[in-house]
Amino acid sequence: MARETFEHTSFGVTYRTQQFSAAYGFKVMGTGLAAIHPTEMLSLTDVRAENGEWVRLDNEAAIDAYVRCLAGSISPRLVLAGVMKVVNKYNWGFLDKWEVVKIPSRFRSDAAAVSRDNVDPFVSRIVAEHYATRKELEEYYSLKDAFDMYDEICVNTVNKLLQQEQAERDAKTKAKG
Repeated sequence: MARETFEHTSFGVTYRTQQFSAAYGFKVMGTGLAAIHPTEMLSLTDVRAENGEWVRLDNEAAIDAYVRCLAGSISPRLVLAGVMKVVNKYNWGFLDKWEVVKIPSRFRSDAAAVSRDNVDPFVSRIVAEHYATRKELEEYYSLKDAFDMYDEICVNTVNKLLQQEQAERDAKTKAKG
């Protein structure tokens, strides 16, 4: 677990992308991926320049200069869309296969939960359960890491509830004894 970096080649150009932090990933999910500006989506992506050095794509000038098709057969706009799609898939693609932990209906409630507008409920739960600090979710862990932690929390909670139910049944059986 930790934010990873991977290299990928699109249209003859090599890029290096680091995963976004968990906190940033949740923030983007809340606002919507379509609203992300290319400089924001590519803020943790570098491109290998012709001189072999890596250039960060966190500004429009760098994107205009380096995001291109080496063969010149595809427009820069389409190349940019393709690179952004790769970065998107790298950060949020795991959600295509993610399955929510099944919580038995008897453990669910319609009770209103207290929340704050500026704090993501996933982040709050992970921090409250001591799986990670807010700083670690902002700097160290990826969104996938955070979802894995949240799943562990849900599984552990369901297992504790099932054990409690069984202990109550056992106690009733012994009491009737």
